[in-house]
Amino acid sequence: MTEPGGATSGTLIGILRAAWGRTSRKERRGLLVMGLGFALILAGVLHLTIATVGGHVQRFEDRRTYNQVKIAAHAAYPLTLALGLAGIGVVYLGNRLRASGRKPDPRA
Repeated sequence: MTEPGGATSGTLIGILRAAWGRTSRKERRGLLVMGLGFALILAGVLHLTIATVGGHVQRFEDRRTYNQVKIAAHAAYPLTLALGLAGIGVVYLGNRLRASGRKPDPRA
């Protein structure tokens, strides 16, 4: 909603709409690619966490030993590392794409 002075409304949706309208298509694609990279990093973290935590324990005697958890963590580490590094690379590429689509600042 635009006010008479040309300013957008102070709501969060109004601010986001105004910001979305000022971005180019390349910037939006770059932000999307960066979001995918962050999702890859999160997938890697969750993969390692799920591997080490294991399932739900009903009784105290059913707990996994330290060695079982350590072996599970070591087995999950290569995929976790690959997901994390791939996520960092995708975030980097998304940032490059976003930066290449920036419109020149008219005030500069």
